[in-house]
Amino acid sequence: IPSVFSTDLASKEPVYSKPCNWRQLEFKRWCEKPVQGVGVENFAHDKVSNTWLGTRGGFKQRHYIAALQVRSNLYPTRESLNRGREGVLRSCRKCSSRLESLSHILGQCPAVQKARIARHNKIGDILANEATRLGWWVHKEPRLRSEDGELRKPDLVFVKGEKALVVDVTVRFEVSCKTLSQAAADKVTYYSPLRDQISELTKTNNVTFFGFPVGARGKWHLENNELLTSLGLADTQISTLAKMISRRTLLFSLDILRMFCGNSAVYDRS
Repeated sequence: IPSVFSTDLASKEPVYSKPCNWRQLEFKRWCEKPVQGVGVENFAHDKVSNTWLGTRGGFKQRHYIAALQVRSNLYPTRESLNRGREGVLRSCRKCSSRLESLSHILGQCPAVQKARIARHNKIGDILANEATRLGWWVHKEPRLRSEDGELRKPDLVFVKGEKALVVDVTVRFEVSCKTLSQAAADKVTYYSPLRDQISELTKTNNVTFFGFPVGARGKWHLENNELLTSLGLADTQISTLAKMISRRTLLFSLDILRMFCGNSAVYDRS
């Protein structure tokens, strides 16, 4: 960010040293906005999550425009449309939530819960299909019990030789730069106590646990690469798969928004 070295006494405007990186300055201002700037810092300098921006990523024009609105938190929710206006409804039109925000619709609203589950399952299917292609045996949602008898079902358990990988997928709205890393850590903490049961299921003691978070607006969590490397993908394959999952997750989120607004048509996948 350019530093202020003086102030114009007449206009009281800051005077910046030259050259000034105006793009970086405007991005900083965008990140500071209380609504439109929420989580935007996640996408700075992210070639994987932003790959669709320059090429349109195979999006149809209407999908591309909607994706830009979602990425910039400008999708026409009641929060976005009524911000700064007195005496207007901001509550969710589908449930009792006091605020109809983008994060509420994509992560919490019960009216589109089935669509969110479908988004989650489609991401899991992508991973399962890739693992199968690479020669891994796949267990889907094995029913396991914690020490206090609570049922726990990790999404995927991959087994190959003497190695087992336990994976649980989650989609989170990118509120801050820590959202996805915290989600991954929470998943590992939640399922790690099942190590002995996983060992019994897979007949191996070499068990590794992974949370696999993806941002609802298409943020790719860089640490997800560790799982893909463990599966046996090369760097170029990891990059290709990461871009595909990022783009499709964003499209799946657009599906949810269309369903929320009363149109259940599913976006074309390209």
